[in-house]
Amino acid sequence: MKKLYIVSTGIFLTLLSACSSSKITLDVKECNYPDSPSVSAPLWVCGAKVEGVGIAAVGSTKKSAAGYSFMQQQAAADARVLLAQQIKSDLNAKVASNTATSTSNTTEQESINSSSSLDVSQVTVQSLAGTRILKTVTSPAGYLYVLVGFDQATYDDYVNKVLKK
Repeated sequence: MKKLYIVSTGIFLTLLSACSSSKITLDVKECNYPDSPSVSAPLWVCGAKVEGVGIAAVGSTKKSAAGYSFMQQQAAADARVLLAQQIKSDLNAKVASNTATSTSNTTEQESINSSSSLDVSQVTVQSLAGTRILKTVTSPAGYLYVLVGFDQATYDDYVNKVLKK
């Protein structure tokens, strides 16, 4: 019985992390809770883009005796880790794109890309200060899912400030 529990827990955590780590996209047509596969969930739980949201990530946590507030903090922390990865990737791509068009020397390009990456790592941490919980939902099994991110205008403003630096 313990082996079955361990295997099923492993499968569940794999599915949960796959859902949580998905980048927010428009391609999601239907969604079920990872912890309650037979129950429909809001599309954003599976990574669907939410209108007016610039960038976001989904975090989750299991039901806790510590209460809803604690669960919300844990799920938001989970989402912010994923969001930081997305922001860093997004900014690195934009910085690389901007520097690629501004120089033609390969040695200079590599040097610019290296220093830009370091700067982006530093600003990513600062960027999380403006995030907020945009949506929450509790699954039938008691897991709490949260969507954390920026509205489109705030994110666009943030990206423009970073690119100007």
